[in-house]
Amino acid sequence: MPDTQQLSKTALRSIWKRAVIRLKAMTDEKRAETLVDAGILTAGGKPRKPYKHLFISYSAKDEKPIKAGSAKVILSKKR
Repeated sequence: MPDTQQLSKTALRSIWKRAVIRLKAMTDEKRAETLVDAGILTAGGKPRKPYKHLFISYSAKDEKPIKAGSAKVILSKKR
C-alpha cells in the first residue's frame, strides 16, 4: 500500500470507494471480524477510541438513534 501522504485526493477516494464496495459485499459477521482484525473495533463490537467519531449509531430496524458506544457494524446497502 502506498504512503497515504503521497496520494492525491482522487487516489484516496478511489481506494475508499473500493474498500466500501468490498465491505458492503461482506456479511455482517465478516465485516465485524475485518474491522476487529484491523483494530478499528473492539472484540465486543464497539469502536476503539481513535475511531469513535467515524461511527454513527442507529437501529437498523427503525433507523432511530441509539445510545452512543453501542454501534452495530453496518454499512447500509442502497434501499
